[in-house]
Amino acid sequence: MSNRDRILIGLMACLVAVAGFWFVALKPKRAEATAAAARVAEAQTKLDTANQALASATSARASFETDYATAARLGKAVPDDDDAASLVFQLESVARKAGIDFRSLTVGGASSG
Repeated sequence: MSNRDRILIGLMACLVAVAGFWFVALKPKRAEATAAAARVAEAQTKLDTANQALASATSARASFETDYATAARLGKAVPDDDDAASLVFQLESVARKAGIDFRSLTVGGASSG
C-alpha cells in the first residue's frame, strides 16, 4: 500500500465518522429541538391567553363596586308583585284612547288638603 492509498483510506474513514456522527447524534437532537420549539410556541400561546384573562378579570374587579351598586339600585326599582306590568299597560291604553301622551309615571304620597 502506498502513501497515497493510506491518505485516501484515512480521509474516507473521517468522512464515514462525520456522517455517522451526523446521522446518529445530531439528527435526533435536531428533531428534539424542533419538537421543543413547538412546545414553547404552544406554551407562549397559553401564556398570552392567560394574560388576557387576567386583564379581563382585573378590569372586572375594578368595576365590581359600581356594577354591584347599579344592580342593587335596579333590584330596588323592580316592584314586588307581578301586576305592575299590567297596570302600566292599562294606563298606557287608557291614556292613548284619551289622547294623552303617556311618557312617565310618578308615584307620590297622598296629600292632605
